[in-house]
Amino acid sequence: MSREQDFSITSVDVSEKIIDLARKQHPNHQFILEDICTWQTSDKFQLVIAWDNIFHLLIEQHTSVLTKLCRSLTQNWMLLYSFRDAEGEHNEQ
Repeated sequence: MSREQDFSITSVDVSEKIIDLARKQHPNHQFILEDICTWQTSDKFQLVIAWDNIFHLLIEQHTSVLTKLCRSLTQNWMLLYSFRDAEGEHNEQ
């Protein structure tokens, strides 16, 4: 059994370029082109990773997005996320 058969990935990203790249490299997983703020799902996940991306959202959107991610987790869940060490919004390019 290969490493990719041990689990499945569902990824949400607003960048069409990133989604296309991910689909080409990992065709057996699900990649959704959508804004995390408007994305809705009834699926449940054992692990959600939001690494180096929440800080790109408006500060007013953090609570609703993190709440949504927590609600998408199974009972024995884990959410991994990161924030920057500065306050306020971050729009780096």
